[in-house]
Amino acid sequence: MKHNTFESLQHGAKNFIKNMKGKKPHTFRYSYGCPETMVASALAASISGLLDILPDRNQQKAWAIYLNSFQQEDGWFFDKEIDEVTYPDAIYRWGRMCHRTRHSLWALSALNASSRYRLTFLDSFRDASVFQNFLHTIQKKASNSFWGAGNWLMDLGILLTWEYSSSQEEIFAKRMSDLFDWLDSLQDPTTGFWWKNPTDLREAMAGAMHLYPLYWAWHRPLHYEKEIAQSTLALQQSDGLFDYKIGIGGGQCLDFDAVNILSNLYWKGFFQEEILLAMRKVEKAILINRNSDGGFSYQRTEDKFTFGTPATSFISHTSAMWESYARLLTIGMTSAIIPDSPFSGPWKFDHNIFELRNGGKGWKQGRYCTFPSEEE
Repeated sequence: MKHNTFESLQHGAKNFIKNMKGKKPHTFRYSYGCPETMVASALAASISGLLDILPDRNQQKAWAIYLNSFQQEDGWFFDKEIDEVTYPDAIYRWGRMCHRTRHSLWALSALNASSRYRLTFLDSFRDASVFQNFLHTIQKKASNSFWGAGNWLMDLGILLTWEYSSSQEEIFAKRMSDLFDWLDSLQDPTTGFWWKNPTDLREAMAGAMHLYPLYWAWHRPLHYEKEIAQSTLALQQSDGLFDYKIGIGGGQCLDFDAVNILSNLYWKGFFQEEILLAMRKVEKAILINRNSDGGFSYQRTEDKFTFGTPATSFISHTSAMWESYARLLTIGMTSAIIPDSPFSGPWKFDHNIFELRNGGKGWKQGRYCTFPSEEE
């Protein structure tokens, strides 16, 4: 088998996921030396869905049942690893709960399944004043950094969207409209990022990327798309990637964030020649992060990272679940733009908004047209 092909990515991912398997069915570890966690299982499902390497339908149903066993009656997906961290404020734990719930829901989407319970923890946001106060709390807590705020706001939007799709209650669509109105009032017209007049453009780009797919998925007009494309293109480094440092294999967050933005804006007709050139550079440079086990690394350093908790600790040059998923998403997006990409193939995108890659085509009110309804 040739090394640089879509089929080689499938084969490599199968091997890496096999290496991460736990003792019981559908259990997985985040990286080498990690314990089994819900989020690792969710990410294994998302990787498998993206590359079309899921097991047979009966096994998919069993996998969904396993993930749904973590859902509480109020809708949260909870794993004990969430509380192995001391949080400085309640909103930080809320953010971690949102993050883990979001990944579980994305996995269920990849498995063509639904959650067991409604997300009733969102019911307090039926009150518009409670919702607005919460948005202002996020702004206050992250006034100096939009990277964190972008994650929180994205998760809020994803969960509201899921609940709207499940319940068809218009109040949740109204809250999404309120969220967009609030974001529009705070967007920087020069860069298209948030907050206004950002000083660290990489950090601002990373935070902003988490929100753009919500706009595209809901077909909400996004202001300053030309400026967004220009600002993001300007962040590409001489090594072809987007991290602060050059020559270390980039960083999976910043690399994916930039490619996600540029991929969607390419298909919307912005700076197509420049974006094609940028994608060629990315696709060549990113392969330094491909490991012999078939997984991908965060970057090529000895630094220690986590996916938010000690149970997801890893060394940056080793393969890990989110790092592999994000790198594969990046390659999938570049290969759709580059006419002669060796990685062109039957990618299975659109299970979640991070897999939205064409400016919202095929999406309606935050969901791809093939999103599953309640089933067995």
